[in-house]
Amino acid sequence: MKLLHTMIISSSIVLSASTAMAQDFSNWSDKTVCRLIKNDNRSDYLEEATRRGLNCEAPKQAKQKQSGSSGASSWSTPDGLDELTVPSNWVPYQNMSEFEEERKGYKIYAGSTGFDGDYGAAIKERCATVMTQWRKAMKFELGVIKEIDMSNSLLGEEKTDMYRQVTFGRCLGEMSADSMRKGKIPEHLSTALIHWANNDEISVPRNIKKNHQQHYYYQSTAAIAVMSAHYAIYYDEYPFNAEERKAVNRYLTKKLKTLNPKYMVDDGRKECNPNNLSRTVRGISKYSIDPNACGSSMWKALVGQIVLGLRLGDEELFKLGIKHTKMQLSYFDKDGIFTTWANKGPNAFHYTAHVPQYLGVLTEIFHTLGYDFLAHKTPSGLLIKDIMGKQIDIYEDPQLLWKYVKLTKEYRGVRSSEYKKWSANKIRRQSKVTYESLVRNMARYVDLYRPELQKYAHCTFDYAFANDLALGIIDNSTNAFNPIDPYIMYKANSEIARCE
Repeated sequence: MKLLHTMIISSSIVLSASTAMAQDFSNWSDKTVCRLIKNDNRSDYLEEATRRGLNCEAPKQAKQKQSGSSGASSWSTPDGLDELTVPSNWVPYQNMSEFEEERKGYKIYAGSTGFDGDYGAAIKERCATVMTQWRKAMKFELGVIKEIDMSNSLLGEEKTDMYRQVTFGRCLGEMSADSMRKGKIPEHLSTALIHWANNDEISVPRNIKKNHQQHYYYQSTAAIAVMSAHYAIYYDEYPFNAEERKAVNRYLTKKLKTLNPKYMVDDGRKECNPNNLSRTVRGISKYSIDPNACGSSMWKALVGQIVLGLRLGDEELFKLGIKHTKMQLSYFDKDGIFTTWANKGPNAFHYTAHVPQYLGVLTEIFHTLGYDFLAHKTPSGLLIKDIMGKQIDIYEDPQLLWKYVKLTKEYRGVRSSEYKKWSANKIRRQSKVTYESLVRNMARYVDLYRPELQKYAHCTFDYAFANDLALGIIDNSTNAFNPIDPYIMYKANSEIARCE
């Protein structure tokens, strides 16, 4: 262990070149101060330790390699991610008691979710059908058929139209949240996965209309990727026998290994180019490049590939997820903006709000492998922690996205010029994004680098606050995009100092 005054001397150049934000450390314990110094010897932490007369351990040097040198590099340049391998008997949570404790508190006031009473039961019944009969559900969503087989016994006549709006995407979101708030996975998921495996349910039909193809490919990617991630995380809760387990493992693995960005490209458009960001940005804004090839579909796919590869000990699948991770990171610009989603016109902020969730999840997944993803260098030259910091800047000033928003004339019927007129509060309110949800998804980053934001964190996620706030957090933690809650993964694999 190095003495603190030695650390201060060795850090003098850094301290003289930068000025840390003034902090109030009076409520922090000695343990918290030393833990932060161990991870990052910022000047304000060192000064506080000196004032208290603490002898804290110096930060350990990262053993990983970073991509490129001080500037930008190609996404395909070998780096620390490429050196990662699948360990034996990987588990997502080292401390299951913390996971279960958090799960018990993951509740919302009665009546706020639509899962109470007959209507809630009807939604569950429909989701059980939609999740299992995926191909019929797609035909129904596209208007090819009027209804899919199921009982309307729980519905009143006046609720039929609302009931019919329960889509596959909504059911993925309900599945993700319900697995936490109910303390167990929905019963129909096991049935659905067995049916998929035995009938190749998630397959795009031949001879379908061209204007229907992208919907099928988009939803099939979501089905396989999100369900694979859910299955990997809740693996032991799926009550399969040996034969069923083998069939589901084989099916999901095969599907994940054959996912390809080119299948998500609409007819007449091109794929995103991870080797040329400016060309990709221009192409998306001019509709010559399909953003689905480098947007939410690929985020879903890579998370599914990584966690299922880890759970099943499949090195090939895991490496495919690493490859797609590096490709996705190439679409962040030198300012830390994820250009694919910033190009969504008036919806740019709503989409960009998912960046902290995905980066938070990847941070926690790679932490289980001993890799500091926050220190990983992206092709733009920025570290992941720099990009996370940018997301806070964007939250405070959504107009930072304007340089990309203005490239698209309109999105989903709203002209992009409207975005420039909206206030920051209006933009945040429309997306249900709050400091609480932002901080929760980036808990490790906040604890290490932005402790002044810890006041927005809730130690136990018991929803003991306003419903609107609770729903905003749940929408931005577990949803149809991703079923893994980054904060709970953090809590179950770390010591959380803020709750001392």
